[in-house]
Amino acid sequence: MNLGHTRRRVARTIGVAVIGLAVCVAVPAAMSSAAPSEPLRLDQFQVLGSHNSFHVEQPPETIDFYMTVNPTAYNLAYTHPPLTEQLGLGVRQFELDVFADPAGDRFAPLGTPGFKVLHIELVDEGTQCARFVDCLAELAAWSDAHPLHMPIALLLEVKEGFYKPTGPVTPAELTALDAEIRSVFGPDDLVTPDFVRGVGRPGGADDEGTVYPDVESAILDAGWPRIDDTRGRFMFLLANEHDDYVNGDPTLAGRVAFPPSTPGHPDAAFVKVDDPQGAHLAEIQQLVADGYLVRTRADLPVDTGLSGDGTRLADALASGAQWVSGDYLTPTDYARYDAVFAARYNQPFDPARPPYQTVIPGGSPARCNPVTAPPGCRASDIEDLVEPIPPPVIAPVMVAPRFTG
Repeated sequence: MNLGHTRRRVARTIGVAVIGLAVCVAVPAAMSSAAPSEPLRLDQFQVLGSHNSFHVEQPPETIDFYMTVNPTAYNLAYTHPPLTEQLGLGVRQFELDVFADPAGDRFAPLGTPGFKVLHIELVDEGTQCARFVDCLAELAAWSDAHPLHMPIALLLEVKEGFYKPTGPVTPAELTALDAEIRSVFGPDDLVTPDFVRGVGRPGGADDEGTVYPDVESAILDAGWPRIDDTRGRFMFLLANEHDDYVNGDPTLAGRVAFPPSTPGHPDAAFVKVDDPQGAHLAEIQQLVADGYLVRTRADLPVDTGLSGDGTRLADALASGAQWVSGDYLTPTDYARYDAVFAARYNQPFDPARPPYQTVIPGGSPARCNPVTAPPGCRASDIEDLVEPIPPPVIAPVMVAPRFTG
């Protein structure tokens, strides 16, 4: 096993022992009695994610040019900080767009084979980490220093080149994607479908030695693994390419990621519902109550910044989706979309718009899930963030016109 993988496993083991000793010595009985009667599981939290977590916008002059071709191009004017900085802000779910570049001759950095991280080839290639393995290594380094973190999820959108044609995504490329993930993370660093089924876990999936034939039967019968059994680990989700990833084997045996699925299928564990509004609100609440993990989006890049409309965030939080992804991680991310920005791109702007930030109220960084968390759950049971999170700017619920383009 890679030395880095061993180091992470040892760090987690020592950290758990130290925390356990501190709890035994220092926690009063009254505080202990407030804890949930059963250990928290992987579906019982709600935490902040970031949309297109890697994205770095093009120069303003470039977006000005794009606007002459496509009037919605102003929506590309957003930048997220490096992944390590986002972790310090409490982000525990990331989204990366990946393109296959097996010969290293398609996308920067040229001459380096492997998957590359960018938004739209030629048009919108600004990124905080160009090589997929470099993104993963940055996250692994932070995990080394914070071995008791709750599981970190990565949502991967596997893209096909249009301006630089790459052909359709193939099962072989998705197997190569798994291999790149495993080149950075070892078995003890991952929450995989096999792990959820009970493969290699002491006591199996249900503490009675059971190994389930598929992930859906495991989560619906035994439930998700305990958070305490998954600290320091990473969990990979796919935004697309379900059929090619399953590739005729719905047990997902040996796979790294959880593909987007539909309840009633043996590979169903993760469901992606981008829009939490309208009928989707009840849909997500039911999915979460039934035991599935859901990622949704709290806002839209730029447009929400111009309007300050917090209704979508309110619905995302109420839905119980475990991962609530957004584009406004700090007040500064929102404040930049001011009257000057709106005038430049000829967009509506209300100077009386309310303050807004994508935030999980009471998260430290996660909060107890409003749909699934048991009585007595505390945010600190999920994770206590070492770095202080800046005070959030809570958005009041309001109705604002939707901008289209």
